[in-house]
Amino acid sequence: MIFMKKLMWIPLLSLISCASATDYRSMTVPKVDLDQFFDRWYVWSNIPNFIEKGCTNSVEAYTWNKKEKRIDIDFTCMKDGEKKSYPQKGWVFDKERNSHWKVQLFWPLKFNYLIVYIAPDYSATVVTVPDGSLIWIMGKNAAVDEKQYAEIIDLLKSKGYDLKELERVPQKWDL
Repeated sequence: MIFMKKLMWIPLLSLISCASATDYRSMTVPKVDLDQFFDRWYVWSNIPNFIEKGCTNSVEAYTWNKKEKRIDIDFTCMKDGEKKSYPQKGWVFDKERNSHWKVQLFWPLKFNYLIVYIAPDYSATVVTVPDGSLIWIMGKNAAVDEKQYAEIIDLLKSKGYDLKELERVPQKWDL
């Protein structure tokens, strides 16, 4: 009986495995220099998930964990008057381009994390999930370059992203 229950998991695991092998190269940037990308990124706007709703001063920090051979991701924000921190783990999935990662907020789930835009000088980036239901527009500075931001919005619209739920994230660091 136990053996039969374990066998029932095989089709589900196969489906998950196949889904995770999808090639998203048509959506991602051709190449990401991880040395330039690993840094603090201020979230200028996003389509927020349940954690990000109501956050200000949102920051994503990426560092390479040499020992574990993975990306340590620390999302921090101010919410309800206190600083919140949500550590995550990431792995470069497409090692040739470095623009498709797997990110894990909690075990055992890993989500596709696609870098769909990076400024030539690495001053701004856009990360999304494959269906576009979550989007993060981020910059290396808390202050938004409005001209650059408008160009990014135009680019995302031209690629067919639905931005009606995109929200600006207040960056108020003078408090």
